[in-house]
Amino acid sequence: MSKYISILIGLFLLGNAFALPIGVKDVPVATHPPIEKANEFYQKGLEALVNNNLLKAEQAFNQSLEIYPDAANAILGLAEVEFNRGALTKAKSLLDKALIVEPRNAHIHMTLGRYFRLQKLHKRAMDSFQKTIQLDNNFAVAYVAIGDLHLMVFNEPSKAIDNYKKAIVIDPQNAASHYALGIAFHKNKDDINATQELEKSAQLDKTNPLPYIETARIYQAQGKADNALQYAEKAIERQPNSLSGNLLYADILVRLGRVNDAEREYLKLIKANEKGPVPRESLAMLYQQLGKLDKAEKYYRSVISLRKSSALSSNNLAWLLAGKEKTLEEALGFAQNAVMLRPENADYYDTLGSIQQKLGALKEACKNLSKAVSLDPGSASIHERWAMYCK
Repeated sequence: MSKYISILIGLFLLGNAFALPIGVKDVPVATHPPIEKANEFYQKGLEALVNNNLLKAEQAFNQSLEIYPDAANAILGLAEVEFNRGALTKAKSLLDKALIVEPRNAHIHMTLGRYFRLQKLHKRAMDSFQKTIQLDNNFAVAYVAIGDLHLMVFNEPSKAIDNYKKAIVIDPQNAASHYALGIAFHKNKDDINATQELEKSAQLDKTNPLPYIETARIYQAQGKADNALQYAEKAIERQPNSLSGNLLYADILVRLGRVNDAEREYLKLIKANEKGPVPRESLAMLYQQLGKLDKAEKYYRSVISLRKSSALSSNNLAWLLAGKEKTLEEALGFAQNAVMLRPENADYYDTLGSIQQKLGALKEACKNLSKAVSLDPGSASIHERWAMYCK
């Protein structure tokens, strides 16, 4: 499905019941035969959406609205179609129409919140999610959405934890909520509770590798490579072709000093992902670490050919080329590209300044080395180069 499928709509949260507009919900459906027919088309529209048949879904929702023009669910269905097409303006217009029909429909406010989140209108998204809860305080997904904003946008993991917990009280068997809570605990520097929640998520959804991947990353950050490897293997058991799982597994092998095994894993991933830059970049860094500079250069170049926006590969290739007098000008170009892509990175200014110094451009070199020092005043190596050429 399209990347927009996650935005909308509360359709599937509504279940199979066709929601009548406010004011007639208490009237038995049996006394309104047209409603039953409208609901049939609505259900066909949902089925078509699941199968990513947007044209068929659109036709079914429109047929539902021809019978019952004020059916908010069918209007939301059309909005979902437009989201999947990438027509966000049309989708928003339909959401506004649905809101006029049912201004106190929690699902519509939830959907609007997701729309605003996609548009990076985070305050408006928060307002819509909170309105959802005011209308229905058992709306677990709204608490998760609020938690996501606190965690990923406002950098407030404690508030995120509170909201994820509320969602779990409402729906304790939801694996995604436990997963999100685990991530929030980790960001809040509580790895004991983090790993416990991730394990709960893993047990509730026995096909998803992500809880084990995140657990492996936590242990890797703690320097517990053996534990990290164990959980990376569990993730791969669940999804053998997972790029993130296999890449993490290879990275942990490097940490354990099993460089030959890591090299073999990276090469397997490269073969399986012909246009994937990430395993190539990891292999290039491994070769650079091992002093196999020609191989490192080859793979850094292949990364840049696939993804010109890779600042890391541009910087590292520039550093390698700077060691060869004949390639200093080429190194300068890659270093400038890295700084342009990541102007907040001190190491990239350090690389650029060092290359400029070799080329005799001392004024420019000192300017960039000074910038590196200001961005990372605690780096001894950067400060040493600055003192050598600029003091």
